[in-house]
Amino acid sequence: MQKQTFETKKNRKIKKVPKEIKLNIDMDSIPEDDIYGYYIMNRMEESGIHGLPKIGDFHEEYPDYIALFNHPAEYNTTDDTCVGFYIGDLYFDDIDGLYQAIIYKDIELLRYYKYRLMNIKYFIAPDYSSFGNFRECTLIHQLEKQTIVMGWLVLELNAIVYPNLTYGLKSSFEMCFGIIYKGSNVAISLKGCSTGENAALLKEAIKYFVDNNEPKAIIAYSVACDKTTYELLQYAIGKGIKVYVVDNSLRLRNLRRLSSNG
Repeated sequence: MQKQTFETKKNRKIKKVPKEIKLNIDMDSIPEDDIYGYYIMNRMEESGIHGLPKIGDFHEEYPDYIALFNHPAEYNTTDDTCVGFYIGDLYFDDIDGLYQAIIYKDIELLRYYKYRLMNIKYFIAPDYSSFGNFRECTLIHQLEKQTIVMGWLVLELNAIVYPNLTYGLKSSFEMCFGIIYKGSNVAISLKGCSTGENAALLKEAIKYFVDNNEPKAIIAYSVACDKTTYELLQYAIGKGIKVYVVDNSLRLRNLRRLSSNG
């Protein structure tokens, strides 16, 4: 049997990037053996939780539309469109994903991502999966990946990046939310959390986060009707937190269907 071999850039398809697209981060100054993203994390304050960096955003600017990362045709839907990563990890975290490009200092790939994303003003930090059956070490790594990509978007693109509220089980709240600065804006996806255990856990997560982090505002990605969406966010609203339920293609489609059905 022929031995199987693997190529790290087997299926790479990168559009040609203009020569004038340069990286702001001095990649030549980064130690060759830094394949952990320390050149990003070392510029961020440590949270004290497993050495993870602190993240946050305190701008008083908010988007009016969320385009998904894998739908670049929607990036310019409005002047204040935000790019979010509320899709399966494999759609943005494959072998040629942004995180891989950052840690392996792949200049060709980083220039491609800068060219693709350079005109976007707002981002939501990547929503790396955080399933309840994850081991704590896996969840920690997912949080680390989120902070590294968030840091790159801020440093390289000078973008406004909202931390994404991610969590596993209730026991993970302290760790997951403890890396976010108190008073920071935050984004959260409500997709798949409309009913049952997921809805109950989401409500507990929002209550814990609001009580402990006192966020400035919550930016919500939802595809459900307004009644369901605002019910899930009622605790935050009742505490006087600004809540922005931002339009997206699936939400607008579903609202049109509801309207047409009377």
